[in-house]
Amino acid sequence: MLTAPVTVALCADVDDMVGHFADQPPAARGGRYLDVEIGAAVQNLALSCTAHRLGGVIVGGFDDRLVAELLDLDEHEPRLLFSLGHPA
Repeated sequence: MLTAPVTVALCADVDDMVGHFADQPPAARGGRYLDVEIGAAVQNLALSCTAHRLGGVIVGGFDDRLVAELLDLDEHEPRLLFSLGHPA
């Protein structure tokens, strides 16, 4: 990730998503939908990389606060990173 030319940050307004589906039990259903959507988006990124002969890696272990600060995020929070570039 440190030497990848591009890193995509997949971010979301978690409170809004949870609130939108608050009437559907369990109360955290919006978070579940959010995780599914983030997963589908990153899968499409990975498939696109493969189709274009690029390498890509999903990064889930990062400092949420630091990434949010670097990206100047307010209501959104980083959920997943995806780094891509030409394979070594």
